[in-house]
Amino acid sequence: QDTWTVTPNFEVTLGFRLEEFSQDDRPVFNQQVFSDYGVRNDVNVDGNKLFMPRLGFRWTPLDRTVVTGGLGIFAGGDPKVWISNAFQPATVFAAQSNLTNLDPRVIPSVLIDTVSNGTPVVIDSIDPDFRTPNDLKASLRWDQGFDMQFGGLDLGTDYTFTAQYLYSRVREGFLWTNLAQTDLPAAQPTGVAPDGRPIYADLDALRINNLTQLGNFDGGSSHTISLSLAKRWENGFDAEFSYARQNIEDTTEGTSSRGISNWRGIVAVDRNNPSARTSPFQIEDAFKLSIGYEKAFFGDYKTRFDLFGQAYSGAPYTYTFDVSNTNSLFGRAGQGEGPFDNSPLYIPNPGVDPSVVYSSGFDTQAFFDFVAREGIETGKIHEVNSKSSRWIRQWDLRIQQELPGIPGMDKIFGDNKLKLVLDVDNLGNLLNSKWGNFYNGP
Repeated sequence: QDTWTVTPNFEVTLGFRLEEFSQDDRPVFNQQVFSDYGVRNDVNVDGNKLFMPRLGFRWTPLDRTVVTGGLGIFAGGDPKVWISNAFQPATVFAAQSNLTNLDPRVIPSVLIDTVSNGTPVVIDSIDPDFRTPNDLKASLRWDQGFDMQFGGLDLGTDYTFTAQYLYSRVREGFLWTNLAQTDLPAAQPTGVAPDGRPIYADLDALRINNLTQLGNFDGGSSHTISLSLAKRWENGFDAEFSYARQNIEDTTEGTSSRGISNWRGIVAVDRNNPSARTSPFQIEDAFKLSIGYEKAFFGDYKTRFDLFGQAYSGAPYTYTFDVSNTNSLFGRAGQGEGPFDNSPLYIPNPGVDPSVVYSSGFDTQAFFDFVAREGIETGKIHEVNSKSSRWIRQWDLRIQQELPGIPGMDKIFGDNKLKLVLDVDNLGNLLNSKWGNFYNGP
C-alpha cells in the first residue's frame, strides 16, 4: 500500500492484498459418493487465490470540507464452519417412527442394530470449482462543517453535516445445493408445478440421504445512502440526527452452521437455483436521534446521559405455503429434516385460475379480500420479501458515572478511573407495554 500526495489538499492511496490458502488436510474420500454422483468429496481450499486491489482518496477543497472515497475488493469474516463441515466423518443415520414401551435408561436394540448395519454417508462436500467468497465495495463521503448564523439569527457554530453512499456487490458468495435432489438419478425432479416451479423428490420418503455441496453464486448488491447532522455545545449537550435508506439484494443468508440448514433456509421458488431478491435484513428507511449531556457533578468525575431514539421500517417478509412432514409440496430434504415454510405462495387470479384447485370449505372471498387489502399481485408467485412489517420505534437510555480508580493501580496503569454504566433498552416499552413493540409480519 502506498499514499500519493497529488496536491496539498488531495491524496490518493493505492494498494492490494493477495491471499492464498494452504491446506494439507482433505476430507476422507468416499467411493460411494463418487459412484453415485460422479463428484469427489475430498476437495479442500488449498491453492485458492484472491487478488484484491484497492483505491482510496481524501480531498479537502475547503477548510471545513472533507471528501473521501474508495473502491476495492474485500473478503473475509465468514464462518469457517461452512468449510469445515466437509471434513466431518461419514455418519450413519437411523430413523424409526414407532417405538413404544421404552426404558429411557436403555438404548433400543433396533437402533443399535440399525447403526451397526448401516452404511456411513457423507453429508457435506465442497464444489471442486469453489472460489474464495468476496465482494466489490465502494464508498463516497462528504463531511461539511458550518455555522448556523444568518443575519441577526445565531443558532451556534461548528455543526457537522455528513452525506455518505455505500455500495457493495457480491462477486462470489456462498451457495448451498442439495446434490441428492439435483444430481442423483433416483431423485431427479419429478415434474413442474402448475405455477412453473420445479417439484423435487421427497428424499425422506424415499430414504435417500442428503449431500449438500458448498459452491458459489454471483448475484446480489447493496446500496445505502445516509445523511446526518451533528452538533456539540460548550455547556455539555450534544445531539445528532440521521436518516438512512437501503436497497439490498442477496441470494443466500447463511444463518446456520450446518450446510443442510442453510439450504433449507433459502426462501426461493427453486432453492437449488436461487436468484437475488430483497434481503430479509434490509431496513429500507431509518431515522435516528441521539441527545447527550455530560457534566462533572462530583469533583472531576463526569456523569453522562445519552438518549437514543430510532424509527425504522419493518422487516421484509414473504407469504409462503404451509408445508409439513406429510405434505412437502415441492420436495423435502432427507434424513428426517423437516421441511421449512420457505416456498413462496402462488397468488391466483380472482375467479377462475387454471393453476389452482380450491379445497371444499375454503373461503375464497375472505382470501381475495385480504389479497386486495394487502395490495398483493395476483396470477403469479408472490415475490420474495416484497412485503414489510409495520414501522418500529424505540428509545434507549444510557447513564454513565465515573468513579475513583482502584487504589494502587495507578502505579501500573497510571491515572485511572472506574466507570459505572446503566443501559435501559427499549425505555418506552418499560413505561408502556404498547410502546416499542417489534413486528415481523403483517
